[in-house]
Amino acid sequence: MDMNRRKVLVGLGAAAAGTGVVFGTGAFTQVEAERDVEIDVADDSVAFLALIPGATEFVEEDEDGVVGVDLRSSEEGGDGVNLDAYTEIADALTVENQGGQEVDLSVEVEVENNSDEGVTLVFEEETLGSGGSTNADLQVATGDADTAGTELEGTLPNDLGDNDVTLTITADAGEE
Repeated sequence: MDMNRRKVLVGLGAAAAGTGVVFGTGAFTQVEAERDVEIDVADDSVAFLALIPGATEFVEEDEDGVVGVDLRSSEEGGDGVNLDAYTEIADALTVENQGGQEVDLSVEVEVENNSDEGVTLVFEEETLGSGGSTNADLQVATGDADTAGTELEGTLPNDLGDNDVTLTITADAGEE
């Protein structure tokens, strides 16, 4: 009787394997599934990557909740940064990770019609855990400024004019 049971089990196993070969394994090559996605858009100060103005008049959150930098004038009557000079605004911005994973911060600068090497943000910490925050210093150099010891790779022209400067902060969670 044991021999019969073995033969039956071996026969069933062979039949199952043969069926898998003939009809496939049951895996699929394509699935289409529709799901709802809910997205909220938030002010910079409460977004997953929060951007919070520092204690300077040059960095503000506008009425739409967007943080911006304006170095064209000051409340005391100044009209911009110095010619041939290095200017740093310490703690110009606080960046806070209000998301659920660790992120690496980086910044990309684009200056309309000019070199983008004369302005940057320097983060105190470049990696933020969930709930972590860091301050960022704004560095600007113009003309023949000495940029040794800074994060800058060049300078902006003294005649920059009203060209738009865009700072793009990226928080990369990498692969999981």
